[in-house]
Order: sequence, then C-alpha cells, then structure tokens
Amino acid sequence: PITSEITVSPSISFKEIQVHQNDVYWIETRSESNTTILVRYSFESRRKLDITTTRHSVSTTVHNCGGGAYHITKDEIFYNDSFSNTYHKIPLNSLCSKPKPITKNTDSLLFADGQVDTLRNRFVCISESHRTPEVLNTIISFPISSTGPVTDEDFVTLASGNDFYSSPRLSPDMKEMAYLTWDYPNLPWDQTKLFLAQFQSDGSIRDRIQIDADVDSAMIEPRWSPSGILHFISDRNGWWNIYRYISSSKQIEPIYASKSSEFGVPAWCFGTSTYSIVNDKTIVSAYNTNGIW
Repeated sequence: PITSEITVSPSISFKEIQVHQNDVYWIETRSESNTTILVRYSFESRRKLDITTTRHSVSTTVHNCGGGAYHITKDEIFYNDSFSNTYHKIPLNSLCSKPKPITKNTDSLLFADGQVDTLRNRFVCISESHRTPEVLNTIISFPISSTGPVTDEDFVTLASGNDFYSSPRLSPDMKEMAYLTWDYPNLPWDQTKLFLAQFQSDGSIRDRIQIDADVDSAMIEPRWSPSGILHFISDRNGWWNIYRYISSSKQIEPIYASKSSEFGVPAWCFGTSTYSIVNDKTIVSAYNTNGIW
C-alpha cells in the first residue's frame, strides 16, 4: 500500500541526461534539499561528482515548465541557476572551481535552452521578459568573454514577434540557426513553425525561411547532423516521424515515415530529446508503438 510515510519520504529523480566525451551528465532533483544538482559520472574513474551545490538550483522556469537548464562545450559547462535567475559557467578541467556568473541576478528576465556560438563567442538562448505587463518571449544572444556579468546593453535580440520560442540550434559551422515558434492558442503539440535563418557578419539573422510552410504540423526537436543537414520531427503525416531538410533542393525527406509509430513526445519542457544523430549515417531513436516505448 502507498502510505503517508512513502509519499513524504525523500526522493531523487533524474532528467536532462547528456553524454559528453567519456562522461555522463544529468540533473538530479533531490526533494530533501529542494534543489536540483548538476552531476557528472566519469567512466574512467567510475566516480560520481556533484558539480553544483545546494546553493544553486540547476533548472529554468521559462514557459513555467522549464527544461534546457545546461549546455556543455568542449571546454566549459553553462547552466542556469533558478534561485538567482543567472547563467554560470565552469571549466570542464576544473569542475570543483567556483562557478562564474555571466548574467546578473534578476527576477524579471529569465533564460533557458541555450547554446554557445563558438564563432562569435556568445551565448544564444530563449529569453522570457517580465518587465512589461505582457510577458515577452524572444531569442537573444549575449557575450561570454567579458570579465564580469553582462548588462542589459549586451543583450541582442535575434528573433521576436511570436508568442513563444524554443530550440535555437546552431549549425556546425555556426552560419545558420534553426528554431521553433508558435502562437496562441496553439501549444507545441498542436502547431509550430520551424524557421531556418542565416547569420550576417554582425551576428544578426537574415534570409529567414519557414520549413514545410505549406503543411500545418507540430514540428519539434530540430537537430543538425555533423555535415550540417537539418533534421527534425514532424507530424505532417499524422504521426511524429523524423525528417531532414535538404537546403540545396529545398526538399523534405523522411528518415523513417511510419503510420504506426511515434518518434516524438509533447514538448512540455525545453531540451526534450527522443533521438540523437550519431554520425551522418546513424540515428539512435526511441519510438512508441501502440503505447509501448
């Protein structure tokens, strides 16, 4: 039986699992301390390390459901602390060092689902502003090389005008950005729009095109292959299947177009992932058939 002792006993849950080089990273929610800790497991040492402490909560609150709380590069980890609503970074070769804040403490500007633009040394992410009566969602960028936390003048808006944004994903050569957007009354599993934009020399975007604009569909999880081919999940045939966009011919090709299986899940949170591109010839994916994953 489910007793009151069981329901109030301390518990641990796991989310946002990522593999980087020979290590596994994840966010561990610990009810006893009411915090979310960023954790690394090293296959080499076979040891688990808490990267953050209970002073920080590695999570986001954008769109209320959150997600997309950390990003790993070859040299650093970037994460959002929801206690202070600030982004921090830690060197991968010194995970026990003190995290360095790169944004200022603010309750009116929230961040999530970020990625580093290595070509321009900046961070690109979703921003949710509560500085006006109506909440404003945009995609912004800010520098990560400054000696101290960035100021409002450092925030550059890359995309705006829609009610919601998610999944800003930079191409391997950092010349393009794919992203999702949708408007009321739609939810991300009703209808979304996938855009592909080119970066100009000053870092702004231009030549924005909508992928599969002639079809009303819920598109999720844009992701790039190592050679720079954009992949995504769409329910354009009534089922969430994986597709790719061929820029040269402007054609959409199914990777596996099934009418009996779903390769996606409702995007309640940022950072949801049901497939991963291993290389240009291999995709690893979970799928659902008759309610069974």
